[in-house]
Order: sequence, then structure tokens, then C-alpha cells
Amino acid sequence: MADVLEYMAGGMTTEEILEEFPDLTRDDILAVLAFAAFRERRIFSPHSQPGASMRSMEGITIDPEIMGGTPVFTGTRVPVESLIQHLSAGDTLDDFLEGFPGVTREQATGFLRMAFYAAIESIGR
Repeated sequence: MADVLEYMAGGMTTEEILEEFPDLTRDDILAVLAFAAFRERRIFSPHSQPGASMRSMEGITIDPEIMGGTPVFTGTRVPVESLIQHLSAGDTLDDFLEGFPGVTREQATGFLRMAFYAAIESIGR
């Protein structure tokens, strides 16, 4: 599971991952992305750090004044969940970055790495 996120962070497409790992299915990749989205919501939940009105980590900002506190890529109004949605739809990281020029590659890969480590942590529990 974590390998899929790491490869996507490196820019591999869903098709390239499926070629590299023939035992995986498209549904497996979608499940990994759905899990990452779920973890993202738990990691960035407003209840995960009571009293914090604004937080920023690895290029992600949560501020009640920006999109009602939805986690966004710092300096933008682009929700981090949109990255997961695009990857789930089969877009590459480059496709996403082309569609959202305000988001840097470092921000997107940083988020995917954070989701990768969160997935590893969850598996270890």
C-alpha cells in the first residue's frame, strides 16, 4: 500500500504501477488512495489539535479563514483532497500540477509522503 503512494509521489501513473506490479488491480490503487484520503481527514481534523486556529505542516495549511478550515496547499485555495481525487481518477501528478499551477511539486509530493508515513504507522498498529 505504501509503495503505491511512494510511486505516485515519484510521478508514476496508475498504468505504470499496474505494469510494475501485475498482482495489483486498479481497485487496489483506488483503495490505497481512499485510505490516504481518510487518513488525511483524520490527520487534519480540527479536533486533532484542540485550540489550534491555524496550522501548517509540510506545505499544508488549515485555517478557518481559508475554505472554512479545509486543508489546502499553503498559499492556495486548493484542497489537498483534490490531489487524491485526481490521482484516483487516473491523472498523473504532472496532470494535477498542470491544472493547479499554484501548487508546487514539493507540496504535492510532501503530502503524498506524509500520507505514506501515516499509512505505514496505521499498518504498524
